[in-house]
Amino acid sequence: MTIVRQATHLDEDAIYNILVDLHRHNAHGWGFPFRPEIVIGRIQAGTRPDPRARTNPTDQRRGMIGVIDGANHLIGTVGLFIENPMWFSDALGLSELWLYVRPEYRANKSNMRALFEFSVWAHEGMKAGLGSDYPLPFPLLTGFVNLGGRYLSMSRLWRRFSRGEECGALFFRE
Repeated sequence: MTIVRQATHLDEDAIYNILVDLHRHNAHGWGFPFRPEIVIGRIQAGTRPDPRARTNPTDQRRGMIGVIDGANHLIGTVGLFIENPMWFSDALGLSELWLYVRPEYRANKSNMRALFEFSVWAHEGMKAGLGSDYPLPFPLLTGFVNLGGRYLSMSRLWRRFSRGEECGALFFRE
C-alpha cells in the first residue's frame, strides 16, 4: 500500500477541514453554497460503515475515504462512493467525488499519484468482492471540474494517473 490510509471516524474533523480548503481553492465552489451538514453526512458515509453510527442513521450511502497524513493536518484526501452513475440503470459504480492535495504539497506529484493508486486499489478490492458471477459493470469514475487556466495540465494528470479512458466532458454555463 502507499502513503494513503483509509480514514476512520477519528479523522472526520481533519477531513472536514481539508474539504473546506478544497472548496476555498476552487473559487469557493464556483458559486455553489457550502452546506456543512451535507459535507458532514458525506464524510460519515465514508468513515462510518454502519449507518447507525452516523448523525443521520437513515443515510444508507456507502463509501471510503483515503487520507495522507501531515505533521499538523491532512496533506491530501480522496472520497470514493458507491453510487448509481447512470440515470437509466440500477448498476452501481465507484465514483470519486473529490481528490485533493493541498497546494503546498503539489510540487512532487507523488501525493497525487498515491491518491489515484488508493482509488484503483479500493476499486479493485470492491470489484473482486462482488464475485465472478456479478453480471454488471462496476466502473471507477474519476474526474475534475476546473474553470481556471490549469484545465489542460489537470486533464493530462488525470489521464496519466487514473489509468482510465476519457469518456466525456462537462460544460459550465452560469
